[in-house]
Amino acid sequence: MKSIITSFLILIIISIVISSCKKNSNPVSTSGNDNSNYFPSTAGSIYKYNFERTDENGRQTTGIRDTKYESTTAMGGIYSLQIDTVTTSDSTDVFNSLFRKSDTGIYYYLDTTGFSENLPPEFVQYLPYLKVDQEMLLFSTPLQDGKNWPVFKVNLEQVFTVTVVDVEAKYLGKENVALNLNSGTVTKQAAKVEYSFSLINPITQSKQTVTADGWFVADIGAVKWEGNALLLNVFTRNDINFADSTSTGSENLIQYNIK
Repeated sequence: MKSIITSFLILIIISIVISSCKKNSNPVSTSGNDNSNYFPSTAGSIYKYNFERTDENGRQTTGIRDTKYESTTAMGGIYSLQIDTVTTSDSTDVFNSLFRKSDTGIYYYLDTTGFSENLPPEFVQYLPYLKVDQEMLLFSTPLQDGKNWPVFKVNLEQVFTVTVVDVEAKYLGKENVALNLNSGTVTKQAAKVEYSFSLINPITQSKQTVTADGWFVADIGAVKWEGNALLLNVFTRNDINFADSTSTGSENLIQYNIK
């Protein structure tokens, strides 16, 4: 009887060892990192969004944003090109953005050409001393529960360096989103990110903050935007316009073709 029990125990130990070896030969990450591709953006890919904007007086503007990705030699070929064509009943506007992908995220080159337009009066006197980050980090990878990251800053560099614009992002987790595509409605699991844009008075240090949310689906990209129009325009048109801070809006994916 003792020999039978001993043999049985040996078999159990051998089974545990074999099982352990099998697991170690193909380890599974326990870090909770999400390395999915939330921004395919391959050359030739196209996206179409319907959008609406509502100003502080309740006036609403609706239209379509068509997005196309292309390769480019601009900036030494480091960046790719995003072309956004925004069409309303009154006009058609085209916005070009440069972006790059890396292991750490999606970076957009910040075009500050029109940055001084509609700048709040209390900031105009500081314009020669304002320094804007060269890039903004739209999406940081890998995703982790509770992760947050700086998107971009505008600093006042005079005697001391003071941050006057601080844009940050926070990953809020996954949720199901219904995509009302032209081909039919489908439900996808999306990563939700909250963005905040804070304008800080350099004298009083009083802060005004607006927010917007973005939803990203793995292997598709951005499928939905909702919140303050200032932030929506920064992320969808690379346009920093302070006059938009009193408007709200949304954008929803209705069609896409990824190459």
